[in-house]
Amino acid sequence: MDNLDFKLKLLTGKSVHTDGFDIRPKTIGEIVEVGYTVHMAKAIFLSLDVDYFLKQLISTDGYMSLYESKHSLKPFEFFISFSHGDFKKEFFSNLAYFLDIDVDNISIDKVTQNLNLKLSDDDIKPIDRESFDNIVKIIRFQNNLESAKKATIEEDPADEKARKLLEKMRKNREKIEEKKAEDSDPLDFYDIVSSVTTRSNSINKLNVNQITIYQLYDEFSRLGMIDTYENSIQASMMGAKLENGIQHWSKPL
Repeated sequence: MDNLDFKLKLLTGKSVHTDGFDIRPKTIGEIVEVGYTVHMAKAIFLSLDVDYFLKQLISTDGYMSLYESKHSLKPFEFFISFSHGDFKKEFFSNLAYFLDIDVDNISIDKVTQNLNLKLSDDDIKPIDRESFDNIVKIIRFQNNLESAKKATIEEDPADEKARKLLEKMRKNREKIEEKKAEDSDPLDFYDIVSSVTTRSNSINKLNVNQITIYQLYDEFSRLGMIDTYENSIQASMMGAKLENGIQHWSKPL
């Protein structure tokens, strides 16, 4: 998918298609029903990387062999090998949550060691190591996970378009973190929602349930840029010299 099209999908809250799956972003209203902490925990769980799993195996006999070949490994292979007991239950539950399917329709193919997702009696789709990576990357984008963005840059440096988009989102997140640091009390997700619904001309407390996390943070960042622009104009009119000039609020995030 073209970089611009991908960003527009995220901005407008549309599903993103990859490997036969439509990944629909959860709205704030849906997230409220399950709980923000629970929702983000599900996204973070699916974002576990190779290094995380290797740390769990550090005292096992095969650790060194795995460590030496870590750059050829994918998280999916570990998710499958760890899929028993509570871990399997958590893995299948979280994946079903983001793919909007019944958890009972997920199974492991004993021959291929891929996942099989039964979407209907006549439609069974496999998920392999590559398609799982793509699905998780989209979930990361949709939920504004900075740690996941950094990991994606490291995992796929050859994908220039994705790298540039990730870098923009990282800068967006950094601006939010800078705003938090300016306040005596750090902002949490509630504060972001409250700020946007109070300040925005289009998002309010009656319709915020309909937007996504990506849309919320995009609005928050753009409102911050508008405030900075207006403050810069006022400072300039009062004779202040701005080192970087006046940056318009419509510049790329």
